[in-house]
Amino acid sequence: PKTPSPSGPPVLILHPRASEGGVLWRSGEVDGDSALPQPADKAWDPKALAILAKEHSLCATGPALAELETHCSRCGQSFDLLLRSLAPLLSVFARVTPAQKEAILLALNRAGLVTLMCGDGTNDVGALKAAHVGVSIVNDPELERRIEGSGGSKKGSKGSARDRMARAMQELQEQEQDPTVVKLGDASIASPFTCRRTSVDAVLSVIRQGRCTLVTTIQVYKILALNCLVSAFMMSALYLRGLKQGDSQMTAIGLVVAGLFFFLSQARPLAAVADRKPPSSVFAPAVGLSILGQFVVHLSSLLAVLALCERYSDGSQALSQAADGRFQPNLVNSAVFLLSALMQINNFVVNYRGEPFTQSLTANTAMLRTVQALYGGLLLALGGSLEPLSDLLQLAPFPNKDFQAILLVVLLCNFGAALAVEKLCQRLE
Repeated sequence: PKTPSPSGPPVLILHPRASEGGVLWRSGEVDGDSALPQPADKAWDPKALAILAKEHSLCATGPALAELETHCSRCGQSFDLLLRSLAPLLSVFARVTPAQKEAILLALNRAGLVTLMCGDGTNDVGALKAAHVGVSIVNDPELERRIEGSGGSKKGSKGSARDRMARAMQELQEQEQDPTVVKLGDASIASPFTCRRTSVDAVLSVIRQGRCTLVTTIQVYKILALNCLVSAFMMSALYLRGLKQGDSQMTAIGLVVAGLFFFLSQARPLAAVADRKPPSSVFAPAVGLSILGQFVVHLSSLLAVLALCERYSDGSQALSQAADGRFQPNLVNSAVFLLSALMQINNFVVNYRGEPFTQSLTANTAMLRTVQALYGGLLLALGGSLEPLSDLLQLAPFPNKDFQAILLVVLLCNFGAALAVEKLCQRLE
């Protein structure tokens, strides 16, 4: 039996009785006459096991599970239902058969847990297919025999930890020198992920990349939803006033959004796996509340800018244009364009998730520099100090400094309020 870690809880291992049948709990610290026998019914009773699991790390062997299945068949009980309640409470399953591996994975799935299975052979195919995530670790028998012949410890032997570590390092060196030495097998066919190495660190890579993909997908959907809502209400507001946006303005926004989406997708996962979990779905309550809250902020900003333009409009500019006519810049469509551009950039910055799952915005240098340049360009366009930029974006001159100052305050409030909504919703996850 194993000796448990001094810092961990005591270990109890479920063994089958040798002669009289049934099972017994055997301590991981002692063996032989010091075993801790348990009545058969208590050994696999879910309520008694739950109490026992609070103070011990529970393990079960394959023969003990076989005895449990035999007992269930004699008593007319369902082994699958019993295993569903017991499997989540057990820490280790040892010396199990391929069929038992698959049954354990299915029981954990039915218990509502998310399972991942690592396997390297044909006997793991059933469990790999049953798990939510399957990772096959491919080893080559010829490589193993060559390492054993060169003085390495035999795989599965009870050598020292140093010998096993030396063998693993030798296998890694052999595979790094010639990756083609490992050939795909049945395990790789049954699992969606295949690692061409002997180490199980591929599990961490799957978790890191999976979380990064999930976080990126959610933030992309949030940005798309907010951008579509902003664009729809912006164009509706202009249409109701007989106005529209210029071709240069629409082209500039389209190029900016495409570039930011590209830089957003380049965020890499962090090396450390965080204890905190990301939202499990795009339809998570926190995600929906975030979209709703930010949309309210954007809509309020749009209404505020329209009211500001009406306040400073002198009525001398034509507010009626043909849908296919020549675009004429005026106060309303210029202010609404600046607000619309800023809101769409804010959607990327505010909804960029970053740590603890992916690179932070400051670490994503390309996106950070692009956002800084865009904010600077919008500030110059608002100030009207760079006339070529205003001509390129088809902006009309603003009435006075007071109008520019109030518009700047609205833009800053839009960013601050949207960021506050997002941070609040993240706390609700």
